[in-house]
Amino acid sequence: MPWWRFWRPDSEEEIQARQMQKAAIEALESGDIPPTAKKRIDLQLNADKRFFTSDLSVREFLLTRESGIEAISQVMGTSFYNVSYWGSYMGPYRMTGELVKVTEAQKEARRLAIQRMKREAQLLGASG
Repeated sequence: MPWWRFWRPDSEEEIQARQMQKAAIEALESGDIPPTAKKRIDLQLNADKRFFTSDLSVREFLLTRESGIEAISQVMGTSFYNVSYWGSYMGPYRMTGELVKVTEAQKEARRLAIQRMKREAQLLGASG
């Protein structure tokens, strides 16, 4: 709680939001998806109608249908990294070339996002 709010107790919504955030962090640290994503997937699985949006062209869409691929849902995987200036700074000498720390962070963020998308797809029953 910020120092300027010490006289006011937290509201029920704030307490609940903090608990949800803590549960999401714990799930992500253990390699799982957040509880809100699981809830969204459960809602999609229990819905009578399913939606799907795509940027496929008409030809690409028809090709996927002809090959037997059926879209069941959309999945989402995100990852945020904070790469500090000091993590990539090489000292008093200016250097050119790749910033290795930034590249490593991008690769790891991409890997985590794809891992989360695969996990969501598994929970939805995807097979491809």
